Amino acid sequence: MNHDEPSDGQLEFAYVQTFTAGGNPRQLAVTSKRSKALFVVNCAEDEVDRVFKTTLPDLPLIPLHELVAALLARAAGIPVLNPCIVKVDEQSWFGMDYLTGDQKLEYSLSGPIFDEAENARGIVYEAVCLDAWLLNPDRHDDNLLLRLENAAKSIWRAYVIDHNKALGSDLPEAMAEKRLDKFSSDFASWVDHTTAWLHPQASWTDRVVSFTCLEKVAERIQGIPSGTIDAVMQSIPASWASGRYVEAIRSFVLSRQKALPAILRTHRDKFPRLGL
Repeated sequence: MNHDEPSDGQLEFAYVQTFTAGGNPRQLAVTSKRSKALFVVNCAEDEVDRVFKTTLPDLPLIPLHELVAALLARAAGIPVLNPCIVKVDEQSWFGMDYLTGDQKLEYSLSGPIFDEAENARGIVYEAVCLDAWLLNPDRHDDNLLLRLENAAKSIWRAYVIDHNKALGSDLPEAMAEKRLDKFSSDFASWVDHTTAWLHPQASWTDRVVSFTCLEKVAERIQGIPSGTIDAVMQSIPASWASGRYVEAIRSFVLSRQKALPAILRTHRDKFPRLGL
């Protein structure tokens, strides 16, 4: 594989599986306010552990934004951890694969093993394009994860994770909708001055060196049919948001999908080593 370019994406959309909790959920280690929404549970259908994310009192859109971002990433061929819906006591939450400590490295770009991942070069371009498209401000080193795919051959693969702040914010619906409306046509700002990947912690931005590679990923994203985007919107549980907010997300996604190459050109100076 050529590590200098992103892998070809498969522009396919798979339906969202729903699993039911088969036992009592347990909270993962709490390291921040948002990590209080993280739980793991064994699912009844296949007895496999999965992580799920709930809402928090002042952050009601966490599951919705995670699901939309993960499904759109998958439609563009960008590696994500199998998104699904987990039902716990009749409530639906965003779910994904649960990896144990020996299966993953969350501080992926801080360690030399990142360069051994089979898609190490390509995923940084995919992360930039996904975040530019979906207005995700939260892409520091911890939000690119390495997964051990083959222990015998020590094969690792990189994945994008943690998209609760995608679509401009994880604020309550009324405030979030205003940001969607603003950034559906305002492409001069990425998000705001708190954007995580502009922080020194986002050291992976030094790996973005080719604008041609960004354009190739943008072409994949622009190739996602509107019918696929509609299917993503239809997968959102009705209890998660109003129909009006879902329609606002759809308009936002379609607008920025069309404008993505221009958005990337506007912000190319954000990457210190970016060439042709």
